Amino acid sequence: MKKLFAIAVMVLALVSGASAQLQHRTWDKGPLTWQDFQVYPSNADSLNASWLQYSFKLTDTDTSLAGVKMERLRVVAYMEPKLSWVVEGRQSTTELHFNQVLFNLAELQARLFQSSFDRATDGVSYQDLMQSVADYCQADETRFMLESRDGADSLVVARWLDSTNRLLAEIPVCDMPRIKDAKSLGVGAHLGVMHTVHLGGLTKTFRNATSFEFGMEGLYGRSSYMFDFAIGGGGSKRHYQLDGVNFAKGTPYTWLQFWMGYGYYAVRQIRYSVMPLAGFGLSTITKGSDEESFSTACGSWIAGVAIDWNLSNEIYAPMYDGIRGQSLTGARLMLYASRSKLYDYNGVSMNVALLLNFGEHMVRFK
Repeated sequence: MKKLFAIAVMVLALVSGASAQLQHRTWDKGPLTWQDFQVYPSNADSLNASWLQYSFKLTDTDTSLAGVKMERLRVVAYMEPKLSWVVEGRQSTTELHFNQVLFNLAELQARLFQSSFDRATDGVSYQDLMQSVADYCQADETRFMLESRDGADSLVVARWLDSTNRLLAEIPVCDMPRIKDAKSLGVGAHLGVMHTVHLGGLTKTFRNATSFEFGMEGLYGRSSYMFDFAIGGGGSKRHYQLDGVNFAKGTPYTWLQFWMGYGYYAVRQIRYSVMPLAGFGLSTITKGSDEESFSTACGSWIAGVAIDWNLSNEIYAPMYDGIRGQSLTGARLMLYASRSKLYDYNGVSMNVALLLNFGEHMVRFK
């Protein structure tokens, strides 16, 4: 038996492309059967017992892997049953396995080159890569045909079938690409509730405060330039006097804190991130009624950590020079201390915030 090499590379062809009128049979539909081939009469003028017509195409896909949804171009190997045929009476098991090895080799190259397509930046790169897929596939097919004597050696065909099947079982169809942060701008925001535990002198008079918290981030690579604002309050634990003004036990007070700072995403994984942060801002306590009031403010330092859990992680198609946008939505836990001197009260407050978190920044595939 003899099998001539033929491969048609369809550069940048999509699922809806001009070849859509041909039936595409992809490798993931299972092992080939003779039902995938046209049957030629036994008196057909052909040196070949069969012919497998296969090719490659690029398809736009939304791939979900390891919790990440990605827009990507995927290279797919497929056969065309309407252009593939077998001579009647020559549908042997060895001949079918011979064609299966050819199809396996095409599928292997598609998977091996997928990471290169993920890192490609423009149409010229895609075209060059498609040609490389074809060239490598042709080299493998030529070696297989020489070793098997064009499929005549059934033992060699069986060995190649086993080895290619094992390789395909080990190589993922669409492996998760490695991601790195791009040196480009991004934005973030969070909002939720914060509970402040007063320590030191503050705790003698003021009950802990519960506040609404809102913040924004300007992102550059892994750096975060933050602005955060919290407003809420609580009540007093005892009767007290400030600056000659008497306040009864239980009188409500307003707690306001806003600050600017810097954070660095020391850990940024698909599902979670960890960002130490530090900053400086203003803390105020205000108490008042219709007749009397008291307000004090002071500078306050901030130090702590933000821990993010990503509920949604989406990476877009390349925008320019291989840079992709990444959109994150999830929950943020912020733990930070703030030290303030508010009138005669000097102490540390511990702040715990549970927030909804949103972010858009730029990444690349490694």
